[in-house]
Amino acid sequence: MDSSKLIVEEETELLALHRVLLEAKFNLSPSDNQIQASPFTAALAQRVLRTIVGLQSATDVNKIERWSNWLEQKKDWIWERCLSYMLRNQPSHWIRMDYVTKRDYVQWLFSPYALHEEDVERFIDEVEKYRQAIEKGHPSFLRSFGNATDAILDDLEQKINRKLPQGYRTYLRNHNGGKVLVHYCTFAVEELNEIIPLHVIFGVQVEKRYDLAYWNMFKDEFPTGHILIGEAAAGGKILMDDLERIYYWRDMDYDDPTRNEGLYKVADNFDAFQRTWKRMIKTM
Repeated sequence: MDSSKLIVEEETELLALHRVLLEAKFNLSPSDNQIQASPFTAALAQRVLRTIVGLQSATDVNKIERWSNWLEQKKDWIWERCLSYMLRNQPSHWIRMDYVTKRDYVQWLFSPYALHEEDVERFIDEVEKYRQAIEKGHPSFLRSFGNATDAILDDLEQKINRKLPQGYRTYLRNHNGGKVLVHYCTFAVEELNEIIPLHVIFGVQVEKRYDLAYWNMFKDEFPTGHILIGEAAAGGKILMDDLERIYYWRDMDYDDPTRNEGLYKVADNFDAFQRTWKRMIKTM
């Protein structure tokens, strides 16, 4: 046997290798930044997945569609991690690359997911937009959900039976919340002497798990007199009162969650809350 070859014969070994490659390529805090966009890692990730699909579909042809659906469902997850990677570790020669080279680089980054050409263009445009903001000294911490019209916001106020503070309403009109763009975005809770990682600021008429109207249906599950506007990565929630003051709420098993237990003020208004956001670089 040629000692220079690695032979993986068992399906369980292939599946384990597949999981290891995904973890290595899309880790938010990699110890080796060269792995994620390496053409060699990209080719290996594609080859391993093709081998698994070929092996399993030999006995069940439906596995081809199931794996295709699984990979498509991973698209947004992969996209977010690739965007975060590019904004934290963009190669120094990126601005000198021609479009063909950038296209290849992006495909290596996303592998084993294969982007359509229009998605490659969209990803490159998104990277350039955020990079230009960073270069101008205006870093973006959230990947915006878009914007909300006055009609949409009026409808939200009716659904939650509350008027939105004007400053927060303006924010939703311009940005409509968003998910953390560069991991990790943090804010301080001085009363706890803790730094809290932010996960998402909820938006309007977006995916249910990030939707303001959906979360504020459960009024008996968080402190009375507040709007639930976001979530911390550690599981706590971001709340706002009628005066637009912002609070961090430790989401725990309280006997009566409508009381103000575990509620800590972090800012006088939403704009001030945004100014507290800091980028934390995780090191080992």
